[in-house]
Amino acid sequence: MHHPTDLIDTPFEAPVASDCSAPVQAILRFVQQHYAESITIGQLADIARLSPSRLSAKFRTEMGMPPYRYICQLRIRAAQHLLATGRPAAEVAAEVGFFDQSHMHRHFKRSCGLTPSHFLPRRSAGMGTLAGAQGACHV
Repeated sequence: MHHPTDLIDTPFEAPVASDCSAPVQAILRFVQQHYAESITIGQLADIARLSPSRLSAKFRTEMGMPPYRYICQLRIRAAQHLLATGRPAAEVAAEVGFFDQSHMHRHFKRSCGLTPSHFLPRRSAGMGTLAGAQGACHV
């Protein structure tokens, strides 16, 4: 089982875990390239050549979370990097694939324990690197 931080070096380039099965590796490659787009479980199942239920079970077993959660965490990681550059949250939300700013805030808070607007002051208050600023954020 992998933790998303094991696979995400930057928000735009995540290595694919070599010990994952070929279907999961294919999904990880696809999601990395298309995380900002609308992705359905049907699309992922077609790529993996598995049924949607089999894909979900296999992905959860190998990655420790369902595909949608992995996609959300990848989007949050990308949002953190873009927010740190000073980009407006509404613009960042659209760019990383959330429906709107509210959707990003909800997932950001669920994942990180704080909203994007609280994430930035922690980062600029001398928390050091982006990883240090994440606090409780485990993406």
